[in-house]
Amino acid sequence: MISPFKYIFADKKNGIPVKVNGRHIYSRDVEFKEYYDNYLQERKQYGRLYLNISKFEVKFNSIVTHELMLYYNINSDVQFNKFVNTIISNVHASSYRLSVQTHMINELNCFSSKMKNYESIYIFMDRLSLGSTITLFRCCDLQIRKQIFSDLLKNDATVKYTDFSSFDDFLFRVVPIRNCVFHNNSLTILKRYFDIKNKLLRTRSDQRKYSNIIKRLL
Repeated sequence: MISPFKYIFADKKNGIPVKVNGRHIYSRDVEFKEYYDNYLQERKQYGRLYLNISKFEVKFNSIVTHELMLYYNINSDVQFNKFVNTIISNVHASSYRLSVQTHMINELNCFSSKMKNYESIYIFMDRLSLGSTITLFRCCDLQIRKQIFSDLLKNDATVKYTDFSSFDDFLFRVVPIRNCVFHNNSLTILKRYFDIKNKLLRTRSDQRKYSNIIKRLL
């Protein structure tokens, strides 16, 4: 409860908290209630965020999986495996960073084995997580991606994004936001840290992008 908000009360230079020997410096004692008030203020947003993210997720998953199954003629395990191989080739040919490509390919390689746990391809596609559906969307042919985006626009399922590239950037960030809200973790931590384990802060530009997406989702 305290850690996400320490920087608010710490001494700052040019807006950046000052640290000595890796520790914040405080010019006054901070009451626990001050941290708790910030916690409550942050969590008050979570109800509306949960609702709006859930609405987006339902529409997005339904439209994407429906359109992909039609476009790639996915009606059997064999066709599904063929589809996965096709989009893996798309990933190799994409301009995504190598680390992003590796993550996508690792996820796609697991799909065929996961599908064996379901009675049919239709049930499997219906059970995909938001992250997995986004991976499929970002890996498929550009033509169908733009068709899907057009369908999402018609169904008010783009969180008011009307530009394809801006929406794609939103998809890159919405899953960690979703996971924070659904698991009651701190959005303040998510917005500030690129790598919390190694205490690497996001750039100010990246922090603004996350803040703007959260405002849009509210």
